[in-house]
Amino acid sequence: MAEQSVGQIVQRCQQGDREAFGQLYILMSDRMRKVCLRYVNDENTVNDLLHDSFVLIFSKINTLNNPSKAEPWMLKIAHNLSVTYLQQSQQQPVVSLDALEEPLTVASPETMPITYDEILNLVDTLPNSYQQVFRLSVLEGLSHQEIAALLNIEPHTSSAELFRAKKMLRQSLAFLLLGLLCIALPLGWYWMHVKSVDAGPKEAHAVGANVPRESTGRPDAVQSLSDEPSERLGRIVRTPRTNVGRPLLTDTLPLLPKENVEKDETDSVSEPQQPAIRPSRQPALQPEMPVPARNRQQEWSVQLAYSGIHNDRSFNLPYGEKDMNDPVMDTITHHRMPLTISLLVDKMLNRHLSIGTGLQFTQLYSETQEGNTYSRIQKEQRLRYLGIPLRLSWHPVRTNRWSLYGTAQTMLELPLRSTLERSTIIDGHQIESEQLLLGPSVQWSLGIGAGLEYRLTPVIGIYVEPSLQYHFKTGDGLDSYRTVHPVNLSIPLGVRITFK
Repeated sequence: MAEQSVGQIVQRCQQGDREAFGQLYILMSDRMRKVCLRYVNDENTVNDLLHDSFVLIFSKINTLNNPSKAEPWMLKIAHNLSVTYLQQSQQQPVVSLDALEEPLTVASPETMPITYDEILNLVDTLPNSYQQVFRLSVLEGLSHQEIAALLNIEPHTSSAELFRAKKMLRQSLAFLLLGLLCIALPLGWYWMHVKSVDAGPKEAHAVGANVPRESTGRPDAVQSLSDEPSERLGRIVRTPRTNVGRPLLTDTLPLLPKENVEKDETDSVSEPQQPAIRPSRQPALQPEMPVPARNRQQEWSVQLAYSGIHNDRSFNLPYGEKDMNDPVMDTITHHRMPLTISLLVDKMLNRHLSIGTGLQFTQLYSETQEGNTYSRIQKEQRLRYLGIPLRLSWHPVRTNRWSLYGTAQTMLELPLRSTLERSTIIDGHQIESEQLLLGPSVQWSLGIGAGLEYRLTPVIGIYVEPSLQYHFKTGDGLDSYRTVHPVNLSIPLGVRITFK
């Protein structure tokens, strides 16, 4: 890697190898020139500053105790010489608008996507030191020098904490939007499903209004008496017996003349004679058929889950000053817990066993800082994978509301676009930044877990599924959370939709 090659060349320079001085100049001249260009626009002046920087480096290179830290040390020298030149010539640093990373735009209150109170609520979730710096800098408009005097800290510490506070706020907003999306999609689907179910019986009732009465299973005479007794008595038709030994209600009614029976239904009989109905026993009610048990084998489920905790830890680098030959440097690396988003589909094979697959996106984030509090190189590594799991689940306990189950799975993860962002920060200011593409290898893993689901409705449920995964070594040489913790615990939270 670049840091190792710089360290090896510096070691050769300390041993008196003349060719190594030329190689070191070729390797670092472009990066040091960019540092000078951040403060000085004149090309001749930049060349002079670059020349003076290398003269100072070559004269002090034997005093560098740790050659592996030579890169931030050299960039620090170029930065300090450029700032000293500006102070002596009473010039102000000029930066091109095209060089700015973000455009300077001011949004009107009507177009702001979040209110002032919501911003304050998010700020309250930050660590205490980040809250103070963010409020004083963004909300109160104080400079880093004023903040440092108020909080009794260094100005570059204020700048670093403000940078991290803004980064945490952006991530909090992203997680908030993702959570709202996970809730809105299932509720929207459920609302549409309920609307379609409610519309179904109404349509069936409207269509069934014209269905003949015999479809209900009751005799025509009883239906006529119950619907229109004042008009239909003269048109009662004898109904054949259907139960042996049990007289029908029509058998207990007196028969009317034949001409009245054969009379067209469209005609009406004026002032029909009220027949005397003999008391009879009511027909026995048919027992209701038992509701069949739910067929679990026809069930499918779609589940969306998220896992990962943002653990932003501070870097306790050694204290550094503006001294161009400050040898006190250190390297600290933090690996954050993996962030995963999964979309899975399960199919019940029988009452207790199900099989499933789907897609899972995983990001492994690692951050390294090398140097001291005044001058450091910051690296942010992001490894991204798209996983295809194959899982088997056992459901020993299933009720209308609760479900307890266990899972076992194997997963193949294919690498996606992975990057390494390297930035040079001196005195709280980012001097240089570049992005490199990485090539991680295919990742295999095995896992077991246990899950608990609670159904809010017959269709929608929420669940938590703690699980252990073992990740096999890839051999690609990239350090991440999985290389430090090959066996790790994850606690996915998700929403499950069940249907037939």
